[in-house]
Order: sequence, then C-alpha cells, then structure tokens
Amino acid sequence: SALDNVNEKIVQEALDRACHGRTTIVIAHRLSTIQNAHQIYVLDKGSVIEQGKHETLMVKEGGKYRAMVKRQQTEGIYDDQDNMMSIKKATEEDEKSI
Repeated sequence: SALDNVNEKIVQEALDRACHGRTTIVIAHRLSTIQNAHQIYVLDKGSVIEQGKHETLMVKEGGKYRAMVKRQQTEGIYDDQDNMMSIKKATEEDEKSI
C-alpha cells in the first residue's frame, strides 16, 4: 500500500504476467490491482454482496465496489499531491545546500 504510482505499475505488470493463462485468486485492498480480473467478488461481513467485472460494477449506482474505487481514486489524488509537495520541498532544500 505504500507504493508510489511508478512502482505500483511495475508490480501490477509483473502480477499480470504471472497470472496470464492461470486461474488466480487475488485478495486486494487496492482495487486497481483487480480491475482487469474476469470476476470480482465484493465481500461484506463474510457475505458476497456484489459480483461482476470491473466495468459492470462501476456502472452500478449506489454500489459498494464503485464507492470504494471512487474513494481510492480520490485518496490517490491527494497522495500524488503530497508526493509532489515532498519532492518540491526536498529539491528546494537541496538547492539551498548548494
């Protein structure tokens, strides 16, 4: 969960290659990890409350999966902004020390 966007993409591509042509069960909290899955099951308190492909679940108004994806996308925007601010601050500090 602490991966930046670049490393997350590298890890995701490696997982996609490893899963190709195999039946794979993935348990994920980061939903971008499973958006290419053939079937997604959303669990709540031990019960399946939604199932389908990413595209199907994303158009379901009021759906739990859709809400979780939207929340993670919003959090990702703030994480990216925080990362950019950290990089900017580090660059400014490096320039001051030169």
